[in-house]
Amino acid sequence: MNDELDGITLLRYAHIYRSRISGGAEQYLKQLNDGLLAKNRMTILQMHLVTDQEGSSAIEVEPSGSGQIIWIPVCLHHEERSMRSLPSRLKQLLPKRPDHERSAWRQGIGACCTAIRGALRNSCGHLRYPAMILSDTLVDVLDIYKVDLITFHLLSYDAGTLVSVAIKRHIPFAIINHFDNCRLGLTDARRWIARAAGIGGVSNRNVPAEIRDRYVNLSDAVDVDFCSPAKAQGINRPKGFLALLPSRIAVGKGHNDLLVAARELTLTGLDLSVAFAGAVDSESLRTELESNSTAWGLRQRVLFLGQLTSAELRDWYAASDVVVLPSNSEGLGRVLLEAQAMEKPVIAYDSGGIPEALVADKTGFLVKVGDHAALSERIRYLSLHSAARLAMGKSGRKFIAERFSVPALVDRHERFYLKSMANRRTEAQILPALP
Repeated sequence: MNDELDGITLLRYAHIYRSRISGGAEQYLKQLNDGLLAKNRMTILQMHLVTDQEGSSAIEVEPSGSGQIIWIPVCLHHEERSMRSLPSRLKQLLPKRPDHERSAWRQGIGACCTAIRGALRNSCGHLRYPAMILSDTLVDVLDIYKVDLITFHLLSYDAGTLVSVAIKRHIPFAIINHFDNCRLGLTDARRWIARAAGIGGVSNRNVPAEIRDRYVNLSDAVDVDFCSPAKAQGINRPKGFLALLPSRIAVGKGHNDLLVAARELTLTGLDLSVAFAGAVDSESLRTELESNSTAWGLRQRVLFLGQLTSAELRDWYAASDVVVLPSNSEGLGRVLLEAQAMEKPVIAYDSGGIPEALVADKTGFLVKVGDHAALSERIRYLSLHSAARLAMGKSGRKFIAERFSVPALVDRHERFYLKSMANRRTEAQILPALP
């Protein structure tokens, strides 16, 4: 048992879905929270997204290890980007509970003022984007719980309100970037980073020069005991060579790139099948992929597996011959770590922090972003050289076991939290509060 964080209350701002059983951020935070609470008697206030279809959700307490996770729902409301959506957007910003101590007239005026103030926050962010993230409720959470540290795992437009309140209430906050570090150079991110007590991410690639002395590489982790080929169950997989892309169906993840490579390879006679495993974030992209696979004569060779449990995904890792992630931008590429732990060679685009997730030419191959010909050639090479595939797989599992253990991830975060809380800035050090 470790008591360094005993009694600490941590608020996590993160765009995760509690019900999602896959997803890089969800898996990252699940193993991190479990590891922290196994060692520390602490409280983690975990934000999670709920959609309009799910309705309003209540705050729920989940005992875990020596502490607890308190799940804080934040509504994600979608609207079309047009002036016609303005009334509906403002309605979402109205107070949800009437004040019974005021007259109906004063309630109406107060509600309208609240909605207008909400609309004007964060450079009118609630009016500009198709997805409204109604995270102002997190400010109310600060009135209920004594929060010792806030960690931001995403810097979306609405984060500014919570940053401002944290500064005014002298609550230290840290930023942990799970994406390509080039995002840390964006205007809003730079303003928030200047006020943060800590800044970290999942790789050392593309860190802006002005924050390198403050930046901490927290990396990622994989449970190699769980991700073990020996624990996989046999499944009914397609015949021939199988390429698996285990990522949510979303723009930029490279699903069409893999289809283009598959078309070229099958035209030359390779018996190749492709499996897409992951939740559907973009229905239009799913439709496009189905249309392209049909038009290119691949429909019988393309499987849409949907969202899988961790055990189901493990079975598909084991059944595949190669795992491919032709993503345009990644913080690190968690699925690459899982695939290598399962002794599978990987092929990925050289984007974001991906080069740190594999050993090029030893556990997998890096390909220039958008180079479909090179992607095809690497798949072809592995299909023709089974000995190379096996050797890469063995090297990959050893690499993951040595570099990406869960206990090491938890230890890194513990040190990061303690240092961030110690770095609470004085009034003289804090830049002027955000408007």
